[in-house]
Order: sequence, then C-alpha cells, then structure tokens
Amino acid sequence: MAFPLLTEAQTYTAAQFAYVLKSTKGEVLQFLGEPKATLYIHDPHAKRWTVSALSQEWQEQLALEARRAKLVDAGQLMIARTETWQPRNRAGEAVSIVDMKTGWIERALTLRDNLVELLEWRHELSPSEFREELGAKKLRSGRLNTGLNYGDCDLAPLQRRRLVHRVVNRDRGSEHFERLEIYLDERAFIDVVPGETTS
Repeated sequence: MAFPLLTEAQTYTAAQFAYVLKSTKGEVLQFLGEPKATLYIHDPHAKRWTVSALSQEWQEQLALEARRAKLVDAGQLMIARTETWQPRNRAGEAVSIVDMKTGWIERALTLRDNLVELLEWRHELSPSEFREELGAKKLRSGRLNTGLNYGDCDLAPLQRRRLVHRVVNRDRGSEHFERLEIYLDERAFIDVVPGETTS
C-alpha cells in the first residue's frame, strides 16, 4: 500500500475513528463537540477531522497500534485500517462481483435487505436494544448458504452476531452499508479467478 507523504493532513469521519479506536461513534462525536443528531448514517458531507483533533489518550492508542503494525505513525494506521475493503481470492487478487456465481450474489442481497436498516441505525441503539432488534430479523440459514442445504431454520444468535461483525469490519467505518460486496460470504470469491465469469 502506498501512503501519502503527509499522513497528518488526512481527515476522517467520527465513524472511521470509532472503528479504528474500537470505540463508538457517539463517544467520538461527544469529545469532538458534535451533536448526537449526526449519529445517523451516511452523510457524504459528514464533518472530518485530522488525528490531532482526538484526545491525547486516543492519539497515543493509535500510535501504539501503528508501532505494533510496523507503520510509521497514527496517520498511516488510519489510512491502512480505513482503506476500502475488496473481495480477494486466495492469491490476493481483487475479485469483481460480476465474476461471482449468481447464487452467492442473491444471498448477499438477502442479507443486505435484512440488515441494512438496522446497521444504519445501530449508533442510536444500546447494545441490548441492538441484540433485541437483531434477534427479530428473519435470517435463515437456507437463504444464506450454498452447497449443502442447512435447512430453513432461523440462524442462532451467535451466527447473527458473527454476520454483523463481518459486515461492520468490512465497512471499516465508511458507513456505506448499501454496498453489496461487504455482505458476501467468503466462499463467493475465495476461489474465483478474476475475469472468469461464472453462473
């Protein structure tokens, strides 16, 4: 990955800082003096800040993480951790969604339709409220897997949380939860050769 020469000049949204710091968007916004109303998803004109706008404690946390990752500074860490996620095969090649089997794409669409609204509003919910809402969603294993049919029973709470965790990690604080790629099962792309379209 090529890093800009002046990483300290790069700016980030509160959601991106929250993702890398493993904090919450609300906590970051509160420190930055922004109103809670800005919690809601995704504003293309969302306010952005440099790393220096964060508290000393958070800056030190980022600097420590940067050293552990063998990066120069917190700026490089933020760039690396918030880079747009791409599906990649075993060889590390980026795979386009057009090269994936239709069945996997349909399953990603189903998952997105079920989760996107909840993910967009998750900052407004307490952890217990989020778990309750997630539990009420109709996520069924037969619609989210391919190959062997695991039946049409509801996914267990742990499976649901793992799916959400995967989507949030792939989003990397960008809050583009309508992006289909982040809902794909790894099996949709791990063995795909770019340019070889499958049905």
